[in-house]
Amino acid sequence: MKQQSLAITDQKYKDLYESLLTRHNALMESSTQSIVLYYDDNFNLKYWNKGFLTVLEINEEEFQSDYFMTLNGIIKVVINTYQRTLEQEREVVFKTRSGKRVYVHFHIAKTEDNSEFKYVMIGQNFTETRKIYEKLLSRNEELTEKNRIIQESSSYRAMFYNNITHELRTPLSGILGVTGLMKSLPQLDEKVLKNIDIIESNSKNLLFIINQILDISRIDSGKVVPSYTSIPIALLVNDAVNLARSLMQDRDNVEIRKTITPEDAIIRTDYSKMRQVINNLIGNSVKFTESGFIEIIANVDDGYYTISIRDSGIGIAPEVQKKIFEPFVQADGGITKKYGGTGLGLSIAYKLVKLLNGSIELISEPGIGTEFILKFLKKSSDVED
Repeated sequence: MKQQSLAITDQKYKDLYESLLTRHNALMESSTQSIVLYYDDNFNLKYWNKGFLTVLEINEEEFQSDYFMTLNGIIKVVINTYQRTLEQEREVVFKTRSGKRVYVHFHIAKTEDNSEFKYVMIGQNFTETRKIYEKLLSRNEELTEKNRIIQESSSYRAMFYNNITHELRTPLSGILGVTGLMKSLPQLDEKVLKNIDIIESNSKNLLFIINQILDISRIDSGKVVPSYTSIPIALLVNDAVNLARSLMQDRDNVEIRKTITPEDAIIRTDYSKMRQVINNLIGNSVKFTESGFIEIIANVDDGYYTISIRDSGIGIAPEVQKKIFEPFVQADGGITKKYGGTGLGLSIAYKLVKLLNGSIELISEPGIGTEFILKFLKKSSDVED
């Protein structure tokens, strides 16, 4: 009984093996993108599948042609290399009769039995993959070159900004110096003094714009580096309150508020750059708030420190909020004519906040008001010098 059972079991394994072999041979024959080759000890081709003919665009009638001999010679070189180095993988480039390049990745092995099949080569046509790779490589080179051009252009732009702002600031400083001297002359009448005030005011505005353009250029070029120190957050808030009051001396109907929690909180930041951010935001609130309030709120907890500037001004339309931090962006032409400005202040504030590793959030509704929220991660070293 045991022998009969063993015989049946052996027959089942034999049938299974023959079935798998049949499927394997059928797969090899049907594949059009895979190459299967068997060579004997003398490097004679003993078996090839349909994929060999399809991938290399040949037929069996050409097996004695010079063209086939060239193809076969390339394959024999791969076998020779395997014999010397046991290198089991090799990428080979063939050229078809039509001049098309075909890229094949071969795996090669030597059989251990005594059959006439000594070397087995299985290759995969990866020509299309190679084309995609070359396109990606070419695209990467294009992007690298474009990036180089952009960086070069950015460098030239920064150089231009530096040179032009220097050339403009020098004569403007001279104009402001002369207007200062002229205002001190006793013989000038009121009309002349008024005109001098106009010249002085416009010169200061132009100088302010030039300085803003220079600020953006320096930030974008990476020349602005934060210098951190520990300061009371109340110092920043009080500076902002004093600025708001000085800018609104002629507006008694706008209330200036402040809230600091806790009042003795210490933060670690770049004082001058943070002050510039807050001053720009305060200037924006003052410009667009004709009545109501402007409020500065500072809060420090275990995770973050937050500074918020709120106002009851004209607000910002939703479609403008998406691009309000871009340079030279303002609400619309009518706003620019009525309130003035270049739209650079918020862009500078945004860039400086990012430089200080913080975030800035905008909440606004037309006719209701605007709130800018500055948020910075509080670290354990924020109270250390």
